[in-house]
Amino acid sequence: MICASIYCGPKHNFGSGSRIWIDNLDEANGTLQYFKEYLEDPTIKKVFHNYSFDCHEFHNEGIEIDGFACDTMHMARLWESSRIGKGSYSLESLSEELYLRKKPYKEIFGKPHIKRDGTAGKIIDVPPVVVGFTLILYEQDLQRNPATRNEWIEYSAFDAEATWHVRKELEALLRQMYWTDKVVDGKPVECSMWDFYERYYRDFGQLLVDMEKRGIHVSSRVRIERRLTCQATCRRCRRRRRRRWRRTARSSRRGRCRRAARTCSS
Repeated sequence: MICASIYCGPKHNFGSGSRIWIDNLDEANGTLQYFKEYLEDPTIKKVFHNYSFDCHEFHNEGIEIDGFACDTMHMARLWESSRIGKGSYSLESLSEELYLRKKPYKEIFGKPHIKRDGTAGKIIDVPPVVVGFTLILYEQDLQRNPATRNEWIEYSAFDAEATWHVRKELEALLRQMYWTDKVVDGKPVECSMWDFYERYYRDFGQLLVDMEKRGIHVSSRVRIERRLTCQATCRRCRRRRRRRWRRTARSSRRGRCRRAARTCSS
């Protein structure tokens, strides 16, 4: 993991603003460990967009995330089960609809490809974030290059801010969506889709991450037997198709010969 960002809401100020950007590259490698206690504290609730990806990345750094509150990607799927014609479930798309438009990576850092004659072409070249894990500064390395570092930090840290605001908007939208009724003190109380998320979906999201970490046992012997059976079945199917094709071809030739014979006799 080369960097990470934290946002705790507009009311918090960490000295230079409400966002924290953590450099974990080159000589700054290991800085993320200073936030280990915070990230593993179950009493501090944390919001993610695509929790599964982030959780595995932190796991590779020796940090086990705790205090999972919600995943805005799962919340968005409850809000709209299909976004055909509206965009995707990406943070960029949701942020543009519910908070602020995030300039695409290509729009900020992309440059026209220079053709052989020295003129700018239509193809846009996008520089890599990091070119290898060395101390050498590359001209096209966004995180190391002083010319692009500030823009890269702003682009990267905005994700945490957008996630916070998208979560706020999605929670409000889910609270307006009816789910079911439950009886409290003998009176029916209307429950929303936010109640559904808190009761089922949040724990389900954590369960999926735990399953991905642990994996699923697969018996190699059974798998090999099934593959051999499938291959044998496919061979039999191919042989049947070839026999049907030959019969069809012979019938077609006989039909043509009969028509030709009738034509000659007439």
